[in-house]
Amino acid sequence: MCIGVWLLTGGTVHELTLVAKNPTSWDLYDFWPVWVVLSWGAAIVIHLGVVLAIGLFMFGLLAWALVRLERTLRSRPPVEPKAPRAPRAPAAAREPTPA
Repeated sequence: MCIGVWLLTGGTVHELTLVAKNPTSWDLYDFWPVWVVLSWGAAIVIHLGVVLAIGLFMFGLLAWALVRLERTLRSRPPVEPKAPRAPRAPAAAREPTPA
């Protein structure tokens, strides 16, 4: 959008192609949108760094937690499964117990 404004306020398409081919010549053609582009580029790089730092930190925490869980599970003795209980008959179907 800034480049469009620059084109409408005095820049030409020819100057834009020259700046695109040689970015160091932006000051020769008074190409002010370079500051907006650089600011957004810097913001994206900073954002990417923060996202990667947080993501890698969380991945490290997850890996640490999984290793700790595995060690905990290996240190416990194995649990013997209990035999299933036989289902009880409903109270009405049971024989009365002698008193």
